[in-house]
Amino acid sequence: MKKMAPDSKIVLCTAEPTWYQCTENAKATQFRTLDYFIRRIIYQEGVTKEEEQKNAKLILVLTGDSHHYAAYKANASYTANIDKPETQKEWETLFVTAGGGGAFLHPTHNLHDKTSSSGNALQYEFPEKIKDEGRSFKSKIKWDFTFLECYPAKEKSKQMTWKNLLFGFQSLSLSALFGFLYAAVFLSVENYSIVNDVAYNPIVSFSSHLAKMPLAGVTWEVAKEVLANPVALVFSLFFVTIFFVVATLDKKRPNLMIGLGVTHLLVQFILMCTLIGLSIHCIAHCFFSDDTNKMLAPSFRISAFAVIFAVGFLVSSFVMGVYFIIANLGFKVHDNEAFSSLRVQDYKNLLRVKITKDELTVYVVRIKKVAKSWRDKTSADKTVSDLVPHKTALQFEEVASHVFKNNSWT
Repeated sequence: MKKMAPDSKIVLCTAEPTWYQCTENAKATQFRTLDYFIRRIIYQEGVTKEEEQKNAKLILVLTGDSHHYAAYKANASYTANIDKPETQKEWETLFVTAGGGGAFLHPTHNLHDKTSSSGNALQYEFPEKIKDEGRSFKSKIKWDFTFLECYPAKEKSKQMTWKNLLFGFQSLSLSALFGFLYAAVFLSVENYSIVNDVAYNPIVSFSSHLAKMPLAGVTWEVAKEVLANPVALVFSLFFVTIFFVVATLDKKRPNLMIGLGVTHLLVQFILMCTLIGLSIHCIAHCFFSDDTNKMLAPSFRISAFAVIFAVGFLVSSFVMGVYFIIANLGFKVHDNEAFSSLRVQDYKNLLRVKITKDELTVYVVRIKKVAKSWRDKTSADKTVSDLVPHKTALQFEEVASHVFKNNSWT
């Protein structure tokens, strides 16, 4: 700042859009550092000597990190000394998120239309030189962020969330793990459990015992056996822990995420016990005629393993997808997890910034469809690349622009 000319206009690049978390608490951790830098370094809060004041203006803040495009206009004001109202200053800044180069798309429908920080008085500790001179004061600031636009549009982003209903086919390895854990729990209770059944046989397999029970009681019977069987319990704990860990990946609202995680794991555990019991019932009645001797044959276990694996693969992954939809659309959490599973490669963006003496223009290039099909370049292709996309493989939408002129954005 010491070498900067007076009345300079500044473009600042930051690591992440911390203003997304700017809440009613002006001391919000993620935004506080940026807030301090702008006020203390750029606007030189606390500098009283006129010869040291630069009167710089922060007109544009650029960041990435979130894999979408979003623009906010900030009307900010601060009072350098709350005891001297004449020290109040105001400015207008454009905050742009353009993380269009990410491997997958982040949603835009959970972006706030307006975000505001309170004007609580803050006391900063300034460098030692200033403290030695006894110059210390309180300052008061208020940020008001107004949403301008985003890409993809919020409605389109919201529609894409529903693709999580096909979570099982988008995350095949995780869904296969769910199916394997279902089948492993079944084999654990089947191989290591013997149940006294006085009415039919002194010693029978767990499946034979379960097949003779009413359907209404199979969930509780399987749950009791799982909780009492050490091997089945280990597999079950591993299974439900996955859902709790997934919930806690979102750090925005810890108490809510714990509640959602516990609810999700309970639903998954109850479903697992129910579906294992119903699968055993169906296989025993439809293919083995409830014959205890036949159900002790390897063919029963192989059949049950295959069916329970398929049921676990389909149902657990479907419920996981429903969980992401409810959490993201209903509670506005799991932006990262809900959309990373979708692996959306399209809806990219890039920026072009034109700077002249009198104005600054930000051009936002919106890429609706990225190239997934390529060919070798020919002599007609004016490019240094050896590969070029097929014409039908790449689609652009209109180019948006923001212009800074006469100390304001249009």
